[in-house]
Amino acid sequence: MSSELLRYRFDGNLDSDNPAAVGGTTVGTSYGTGRYGLALGTMYVGHKATLAATSICDDYFGQTGGNYLSCWVFIRRDITIPGFAWLLSKDTWDLGFINNLAGNKKSISFGHDFSGNNGQWGRVTADVPTDEWFHMTIAYDNSSASNDPQFFVNGVLIANNDVGVPTGTRLSDAGNSMIIGDIGSVRSAWKIDDLRLYSGLDLTTQELANLYNLHRTAAAGSKGMSDTITTHPHISGLQAREQRQKGRSSFLVPESSQVKHDSQVGFGINGR
Repeated sequence: MSSELLRYRFDGNLDSDNPAAVGGTTVGTSYGTGRYGLALGTMYVGHKATLAATSICDDYFGQTGGNYLSCWVFIRRDITIPGFAWLLSKDTWDLGFINNLAGNKKSISFGHDFSGNNGQWGRVTADVPTDEWFHMTIAYDNSSASNDPQFFVNGVLIANNDVGVPTGTRLSDAGNSMIIGDIGSVRSAWKIDDLRLYSGLDLTTQELANLYNLHRTAAAGSKGMSDTITTHPHISGLQAREQRQKGRSSFLVPESSQVKHDSQVGFGINGR
């Protein structure tokens, strides 16, 4: 039966509800008003939070026939560089967003390393809202290269494309910490709140979709916010890990078409 392994509330720290996974380190991240209480935010290249290592997360998507995680995310539409922005990663897998599709929109992307070809799944069309909070769930069983992850946005199952079909067996991430934030060189502004990791992929597609409604009413409603953030000068180019970057170039549009804001801007969020 599925059960909640870890829950990170990001209410001013990196502690989880499980005493086995408390604390971590941050580089450049900050806390602001989130979907519930506070949220962890990143704004510039290199901003990240490294969660305390715990065996609970080792080979997470390979435990008990697959696992699933969920979280609330807010992405700013106007601050970005073309490329891939990391949301969560752990040595052999990464979850994030393709930045700046046509119209400066975003799409989910997920990659996992295998002994042969690495797996890569994503979309060439916009899947996620911007400038508002949305709920995201990913369910995946990496025990077989033929398995595909499932993405849910606000309770709706999103079809994904096999950008890179994996071969061989999945590689282990045991002993490594989970990282929240940009570990490449792609600038993006977002916040994450109420990250939950579950064991056991025994929920139906409808039950996975229903996590949105469950979590939407599981805590008090969010507060409004108006953070003022001064951006760094525009960082040109794209430098990302080549190991899981194959296939992502097809998602990108020329940098000349991107919206760039390098002056002082307000980060306004109205929770719903």
